[in-house]
Amino acid sequence: MQVYCENNQEVFDTILMSYKIGENEDILLPTLVNLDAFFLSHTSQVVDLYDEKTIDTFLPAYNPKIKLDINKPCSFGALTSPEYYYEFSYKLQKAQEKAKQVITAVGKEFGKSFGREYGLIEKYRCDDAELILINYSTIAGTAKDAVDRMRNKGIKVGSLKVRYFRPFPSEEIKKAVSKAKKIGVIDRAISYGQEGPFFNETKASLYGTTTPLYGFIAGLGGRDVSIRDIELTVDYMQKKDPENIIWIGVKE
Repeated sequence: MQVYCENNQEVFDTILMSYKIGENEDILLPTLVNLDAFFLSHTSQVVDLYDEKTIDTFLPAYNPKIKLDINKPCSFGALTSPEYYYEFSYKLQKAQEKAKQVITAVGKEFGKSFGREYGLIEKYRCDDAELILINYSTIAGTAKDAVDRMRNKGIKVGSLKVRYFRPFPSEEIKKAVSKAKKIGVIDRAISYGQEGPFFNETKASLYGTTTPLYGFIAGLGGRDVSIRDIELTVDYMQKKDPENIIWIGVKE
C-alpha cells in the first residue's frame, strides 16, 4: 500500500494508522508512507504528539498469528513456486481490495480518538465546483490556498487530494468529480514515454465518462509549485482543450 501525505502532522498520524491497517488479519500488507523530501523532511512544522496511553488504546500490542516459533515451524518469503504463484498474486490483489474498507474504518476510529479523520481522499470546496484539481502530497496544501484565492475571484474551483495510490480510490474519485465540468490532475512525477502516474490512474478510473480531463506535470526534482502555478493550471483548463501532458513552469 502507498500513502502520500500533505504535511508532517499527516505523516505522523498516517504512520500510526498504517500499523493498524497493515496488520489487519484480512490485509497483512506492507505500507509505504510517502513524504515530499526537503519540503517535509528538511523543514519544521508544528506537530501534535499524543500521550502514550491514548496511542496504546488505539494501537495495542501486536500479537501476530504467523510468527517464528520452533514448535510450529514454517517458511517465510515474498515469493513461492510457480505452482502457487498465481494464487499468491490473487490473494495480494484481494487484500488490496479489502484494504479500502479497513482504511476508511481506521480513519474514522482515529478521528474519534485524536480529532482528525482521514480517508482515501479529501475533498476541499468540491461540492459546487465546476473545475476540480486532483493532487497529492504537499501540493494539496498549496492547492487549498490557490482555491481560496480563485474563489474570491469568482472561479468555481475545488481541490481533491488523493491520499492512497495503492489501493487506488477509483470509485471515490469518480463520485467526487461527478458534477464537475472539467477535471485536472497535477502530477509531481512522470512515467517517461507515457504521462503522469496519478493522471494515468485517474483517466482509467473515469473511463466511459465524457468530462474533459487534463494532465499537468509540475515540480519535478523538488522545484517549488506555487499558488500561481496552480492558478495557471486552472487558466489553461478555462481556455484550452485537454491534453495528457501539460508542463507547468518549464524554463524557456
